[in-house]
Parts: sequence; structure tokens; C-alpha cells
Amino acid sequence: MTMKWGIVGNARSGKAAEAYLKKMGQLTVLLDDNNGTLSPEAVQELDSLVLSPGVPRTHLAVQKAINLELPILNEIDVAFPSLKDCRFVGITGTNGKSTTTALLGHLLRCVEPRTFIGGNLGKPLCEALTDDESPRFAVLELSSFQLETLFRLRLDVAILLNLTPDHLDRYPSAEAYYAVKRSIFKLLKPQGIRISGPFSGEGLRLPQTLLGAHNAQNACAAIQAARVLGLSNEAIQKGLDSFPGIAHRLEILGTQHGVLWINDSKATNVESTLAALSCFEKGLHLVLGGHGKGASYAPIVQASQNRVKQVYLIGEDAHTIQQAFGEKDRRVLGCRTIEVASEEIRKRAVSGDVVLLSPACASYDQFRNFEHRGNRFRELFDGI
Repeated sequence: MTMKWGIVGNARSGKAAEAYLKKMGQLTVLLDDNNGTLSPEAVQELDSLVLSPGVPRTHLAVQKAINLELPILNEIDVAFPSLKDCRFVGITGTNGKSTTTALLGHLLRCVEPRTFIGGNLGKPLCEALTDDESPRFAVLELSSFQLETLFRLRLDVAILLNLTPDHLDRYPSAEAYYAVKRSIFKLLKPQGIRISGPFSGEGLRLPQTLLGAHNAQNACAAIQAARVLGLSNEAIQKGLDSFPGIAHRLEILGTQHGVLWINDSKATNVESTLAALSCFEKGLHLVLGGHGKGASYAPIVQASQNRVKQVYLIGEDAHTIQQAFGEKDRRVLGCRTIEVASEEIRKRAVSGDVVLLSPACASYDQFRNFEHRGNRFRELFDGI
């Protein structure tokens, strides 16, 4: 049956859903706040809505769709019914989702090349259908925003890594945010497996590309899921040994003049930056700032006491972070942009020091996303 679908948001997930629905002979209309087409009036002409994770359900147009009892789907839910012979893994948590998703996907792909890796981690599930892929496994990173509108998806394995306050600019409380995260377990199939800490990777060597105790926990979560899905310890170890790491998550860019540069642009909240700081003992040049999420920066100030030589502030929350450190803290330097921060770092860092971009903030005050921010940092390291 042909239906008229409203695609809310023109980012990658929206474009993927639109392409797949058109391939299936459905009618689509793109709705976006940027061009004024996302309105309560426009919704009245639709049969269903595909909602971008970035658009809150409190939007007036979405509220109108709810009142009209229109189906409101996530891009993943659009694709799911067409993937009949695929086992699904969903991974969520405040931190570590991307690392765990990438590692588990790599472990599975070493055994079964037809493994899809995506969701919130880059590739929308609809792209697999548009490209005529037939995955046997699908490993999906699921954000809280995605979980708000996932109803069709059914998981063989659901992983909840951790919970700490985040996205308090979108949720009324930490508990409300936690409740959305825990809703991943409602998506389990009747015989589905639930995995939540503590995690164990006993008997296996963890990847050298993953720094820190927190990443050891992420690796162990991936190992547990791989075992549940039938992989042998031998196959898992082979995958662990060949894992290249993940871009923008404690990514080692290299060393210049004895100074190690690390790109942790995906650290978009305080807890994630604290995990990054715990990997180092001293000599840190820390780049902080961006679009804040309402959390206190006091834990970062405390963790920085003996580790951090210099703090370089960028983005719109720089003043708030400066206040947390104190106006008289001489380690803190206001730089405004990542370019200025890079220039100042090169003046101050000496052999044996570590430069760490771990902003504790979202990126969209100055960048398209955290990847854009991390790529720019990489360019600056390379001298572009």
C-alpha cells in the first residue's frame, strides 16, 4: 500500500530513509525547520512520520502528529521489517557506545563479512537496504534520542554500558534520561540476551589500540556479546588483535617533537572527558569547550589538579568552564577556536607532554558534528 511519509530532518538518517522509501514506491516529503516546512499544518497531510533523532518530540509539529495518532518511526524502524535473516545487537549507555559497537562489529565481521555496523555510529540501517546488502548481523549504536522513537526493532542482544547524567538540555532530569536508556531492554526478543555490567573478557588479550580502564570494560562487553552470538575464544582473539581502534575516541594522531597528540573529539560530556583524563598521569595540555549540556565541570577541575599543565578553552561554554576552574587559575587560557588553541599548544608543549582534545561538550556551536571537530584537529596536527 502506498503511503505518504514525512521525513523530518535532512541529515544522513533522513536522506537514507527517504531513499529507501522511494525505492519501495512510497511517497515522501522532506520536512525541515531550516526551510520552514516542518509545521503542524504540513503534518496533517501525512500518513506517517520518520523522525530525525535530533528533533525532540516536544516540537509542535511532532505533537500534532501524536495528537493525530500518526505512526512516528525512527529510520531504524523503517528498515527493520525488511531484514528477515539478521540477528540484531543494540548498544547504548552514556559513554563507550561507539567503541563497543565498532569493536563488536569488527569481531563479527572477521567471522561473517555480512555484518552491518551503524545506527548512531555513522551509517543508517536504511542504507543497507538501499545498497541491497543482506546482513547476517547488525550491530547498532543506539542513542537516547533514537530510543525515544524505536518501537518495531527487536534485538537478539541488548547492551547497556553505563549511566551518568547527560543531555540535561533535552531531558527534564537525569532519571528521565536514564529511563530512556533502560528502554533498550523493552526491545529484546522473547529469548533475547540482556548484557549490563560487570563485564568480563577473562582469558583474552585486549586491543592495544584501546586506552584506559573504561575502554577495557567496553572491550569486555563486546567480548561477552560475541560469545553469546556463538564466536569462539580463538575467533574473538583474532579479531581483538586486528582491531584498528576508532576515530575521534582517544585516537592517537602521532608525535611531534616528542609531544603526543590525541583526538578524543567524541568526548561530548563531562563523564567521557573524565575517563580520558584517567588514562594519563601528568603533562597534559587539555582542550575543552563547545556547546555545554548543563552538567557541572567541577569533576574535571578536580581530576585536572595533578595531571593538567594547561587548559585551552574553545566554544560557547568557555566562560562557564573558566568559572569552574576559577578566574585566577593561570593554567586556563581562553582561545575561542581550536585553531588558536593549536597555536598556543605548540608554543607551550615540550617533549614528554600529551595534547588531548577531549572537549566535554557537544560540537555544534562551531562544527557540524564531533567528526568535523576531530578532523579539523587532525588537520592542525598534520600542519594543514
